[in-house]
Amino acid sequence: ILIAAPLLGEYPDKFFAIGSFLVFLGLYLSEGRIQWHPFHKLKSGKIWIMAKLLITGAGGYIGSIATYQFLQKGHEIVGVDNFSRGFKEPLDLLKDKFTESKLRYYNFDIRNDLTPLFDKEKNIDAVIHYAAFLSVDESMKKPEEYFSNNVSGSQNLLTYLLNNNIKNIVFS
Repeated sequence: ILIAAPLLGEYPDKFFAIGSFLVFLGLYLSEGRIQWHPFHKLKSGKIWIMAKLLITGAGGYIGSIATYQFLQKGHEIVGVDNFSRGFKEPLDLLKDKFTESKLRYYNFDIRNDLTPLFDKEKNIDAVIHYAAFLSVDESMKKPEEYFSNNVSGSQNLLTYLLNNNIKNIVFS
């Protein structure tokens, strides 16, 4: 499993570039385990890989921007969010623009049973994991809630990834 936690700073595009590189590095290093989506040759002659990506926290600010950026590059996106902090509206707009064949999203909490998601969405190449609570002030007032979502939720997600032979993740 490829796990990376790059610093976001103020520029989501900078994060997207770093995250994209790490995802594709992970796909490249997986030595052909992945059933690749259509290849596209760039003018430089290099191969551009079209991947099926699972984005957790897809309804959040960074998750929705990453979803848009990956869709623009031609990737197929499966979004997951429990919408406790995220929003469906940006994903609906993206679904209208890019079609349901390129973007599907589901209302799932990563702390719960994810079997229906992985039964429906096969051949996921990599995961971009943004599903987390992030308010420092609130985390001090509700540490159990933050631990449950951020730690237990991530552990549950990783268990399902391993059970479904998904070995590439960018953890942010």
